[in-house]
Amino acid sequence: MNIDKADFAEECVRQGLICGANPHYLLGVAQLRSGITDGMVGDEIGPFRLTQVDWNAHCTDSAFGLTFLPTDITDPDMQIPVFAVMARRAFDAFEAANNHTPSAKELYLRQFPNAPAATLSADLKAALDATAALVDPAAAAVLDDEQTPPPKITSPDEPVPPVTGPNDRQFIPGLVTLASDADRLVAAQHLAAKRLLDFDGEIFPTDGCAITLSVLLQDSGIPVPDTFQAIDLGNLLKSKRNWQVIPLGEQQEGDVGSTCGAQPDHGSDHIYLVLKVLNSDEMVVADNQEPKPHFRFVSGRGKTPTKFFLRAPA
Repeated sequence: MNIDKADFAEECVRQGLICGANPHYLLGVAQLRSGITDGMVGDEIGPFRLTQVDWNAHCTDSAFGLTFLPTDITDPDMQIPVFAVMARRAFDAFEAANNHTPSAKELYLRQFPNAPAATLSADLKAALDATAALVDPAAAAVLDDEQTPPPKITSPDEPVPPVTGPNDRQFIPGLVTLASDADRLVAAQHLAAKRLLDFDGEIFPTDGCAITLSVLLQDSGIPVPDTFQAIDLGNLLKSKRNWQVIPLGEQQEGDVGSTCGAQPDHGSDHIYLVLKVLNSDEMVVADNQEPKPHFRFVSGRGKTPTKFFLRAPA
């Protein structure tokens, strides 16, 4: 089946920005592996030439809302969101292991370690050059006027340029509404409790604040991965989703409050969602500590004082 490259590029932009994967990288990989064509070569299927084993391992991902079936591998439109998440997870794994941003070549080898390394730089550059002209028109078709088009990759040997994530601010009203509903908050806590137990055997609500907020963010449309430490979730929102640090006393509904310092402090670290600001100190919040919204004070008053707030970028 022929694939309309303009439509394919638009979906690469859309899905790349949702999960934080560079859309030009997605296009370049599809060009390199298949020429952005459908079909099957050996056991490799679709525009990204994924094997059934790889597809089955990645087609469901609760953190990014992927719920595809094994048989969906043959649909090019379904391959894009799955491969975008695969690229994002490979990117994060490379950064964690190597303490630097991967180049397009390094990221490709992380995903496809058996690729012919001797010719990969030239092959990948040719694929990126061939798809560069698709990026801006696709971005113009997909993005709002105030959003910046995703950066293009000029060299496969340079760090993959980061993309600006989606406008998380648009999801904040829904997030506040969701977490303000006691029944929906409890449902999120139940799901968080199961994931926490599966992760390290901890019994909710102990150590459950980060995964509870992760579930709430995911359910509202903000695709963060399941995160189990408060300090890690705060760092993720700052570094991966560009949330801004807000001083104490300037918080507003929809902000995230954190008691974390520079290093993890088990028993004191906490993260929560602000639902309503009563004054500079008193708030109504949602977290793992109560099955309904409850009061909390910035100053602590028997709990760990809040150190800062985070706010979704517009």
